[in-house]
Amino acid sequence: MSLDVQFKRDHEVEGQAEDEAAKKMKVELDAVERKRLAEAEGVAKFIRFFNTVEDEEELTDYYAAQAKQLRKFWESLYHGRYGYFEDESPSRAVNFGDPVILEVELKVKSNTESEDRVLNFLAPRLKSPAFAPDSSMFKKCYTSKLSTLEFTVGHIFYSLEATISVKVIEGSWLGDCRAQFAASTASIEDEEVVLLGLGDEKVPLDGDNILLSRCVVSVELEGQLIVSASVRRSKEARDETVEDHAAFFTPFKMGRSYGELNVGFCKIEVTVAWSLF
Repeated sequence: MSLDVQFKRDHEVEGQAEDEAAKKMKVELDAVERKRLAEAEGVAKFIRFFNTVEDEEELTDYYAAQAKQLRKFWESLYHGRYGYFEDESPSRAVNFGDPVILEVELKVKSNTESEDRVLNFLAPRLKSPAFAPDSSMFKKCYTSKLSTLEFTVGHIFYSLEATISVKVIEGSWLGDCRAQFAASTASIEDEEVVLLGLGDEKVPLDGDNILLSRCVVSVELEGQLIVSASVRRSKEARDETVEDHAAFFTPFKMGRSYGELNVGFCKIEVTVAWSLF
């Protein structure tokens, strides 16, 4: 009887060890399977984008179709942090090491890149101010044979990164309205970063979301971020009064802040996601 009991106990211990090993193997397999499924889902998402044909150019030009679908794939995953492909200006702040070289090119675009005409090209070498206690702005003009380019740099001390998005939450955006969205800091007056320019083009929309050409700016940890909207009711009335609206935000090291812009015909929610560099 005692031998049977001992054998049963040994068998139970071995069975428990086998169960633990099986569970561990299952967890490892589940992790691998989850990774494989995530990769497969990403590939499937790309294929779904790639198989969406919207115009004749995509039917006749394979490379144009591929470039367009890759752009859509990028924007669907990363536009909130890195901006949209359409913007060829800097989409985020530059971390000011010592020194920093910035390349700036001003050109008139033609039908092909080889026919583009460069008006000005410069690559200034910038050094961080040694004893500047506060954020500052400086400007310098660079002259070439065809143009004079004014180069402006804002140096933000003890800064955070603010990722901005805007969305219509009440009413709807009027098709004839033009708007400029911009961001600035309270410490540097009369200077702002344009998030979406005020021109003759319609405001780009994706459903209720207003698509900004730039969405990331810098702001001091102890400062204040100002997001503003300048709205013109009609593209025809060039001298019509532009209405200015602003929302104010206190920076945080992490998390999100929300504000509203009431432009009359609709309300816009401004979301700011905070992060350290």
